[in-house]
Amino acid sequence: MVADKGGQDAPGKGPKPKDIKVTITYLSARKPLQLEEPPTTTIGAIKAQALDAFGVQEGPTPDGQGQIVFKLYDDDRELTDLHETIDAVAGNSGHAKLKLVKQILQG
Repeated sequence: MVADKGGQDAPGKGPKPKDIKVTITYLSARKPLQLEEPPTTTIGAIKAQALDAFGVQEGPTPDGQGQIVFKLYDDDRELTDLHETIDAVAGNSGHAKLKLVKQILQG
């Protein structure tokens, strides 16, 4: 007897995880960055995409007296663990709304 494949996944495989919608706002940008990422995408990978898309980079200030850093926030929570997955941030909503914030560290 051959099993009906209608709606069933192959043995040993679950349904494909749904991509997470990610919206990243940056104060200096005209419009937010919209992404759809697999749930296992890390915050570090998303941050790298945001820096690239917004045309900014971390590093020394032009005068060499400080460091420019960018941080991602989920509401008021700074996302410090760059290995955390976007699925953990989005939770059950399937959508993460993040803010990219530029900071200058003196020293």
